Amino acid sequence: MTPPPTTRIRLMRIEVLPLRCWYAAVPTVCRGIAAVYHPRRDINNQSCYTAIMKSRQQGLTLIELMVTLAVAIVLVAVGMPLFTGVAANNRATTQSNSLLAAVRLARSEALRRSTDVSLCPTANPTAASPTCTGNTNDWNGGWTVYYVDSATATTEHIRIQQALDGNPTITSDTSPVIRFDSTGAAALPVANLPWSVSLSFAETTGVQSRCISVNNAGQIRMRRYDPGNGETCP
Repeated sequence: MTPPPTTRIRLMRIEVLPLRCWYAAVPTVCRGIAAVYHPRRDINNQSCYTAIMKSRQQGLTLIELMVTLAVAIVLVAVGMPLFTGVAANNRATTQSNSLLAAVRLARSEALRRSTDVSLCPTANPTAASPTCTGNTNDWNGGWTVYYVDSATATTEHIRIQQALDGNPTITSDTSPVIRFDSTGAAALPVANLPWSVSLSFAETTGVQSRCISVNNAGQIRMRRYDPGNGETCP
């Protein structure tokens, strides 16, 4: 068999490392290492050289990592107060709606049961039978919607609200108890009407204070007001 002719190959801009090897008369590439011939000698199955392919560097340098961390810390420091305010505003809305729903529930149950149904603050919402505090400033501990069963003369609780988070300030301006009769009207002395309860919250942004009021016809209304601007509830 006639041996293959001598092959002359010239390499340009390739870094080579000398290595004694025995390859065929054609360049080979194996796992990123190229076996190439020396450009200045005719080689026939003798000495050869290997060119190690350069791989591009990946990842971050220490300086780049430090800059990235510094930017992240600044963004967190700037955004944290805003996040706290948004969370407080959402909590204020949820708690205000909970009390408003309790007032509406008391009125609807009075109409449905054709009997007086009351809503009052309680300091022991986890008790088997929570009791009213009789204090206009004790709404933070929770409240209860209840009625007295005329057949058994026992107090039946329809809904009980546990103590609220965030320590809001909830105050009844006239009476600690709101009661509705079988027609849905507010069953309170005229001096205590319109009945109202004010809600103020800490760490909120903007105007977040609420006022829930009930007139003598039993109409329920909630609105926002700004005590700092001279506005009052109701």
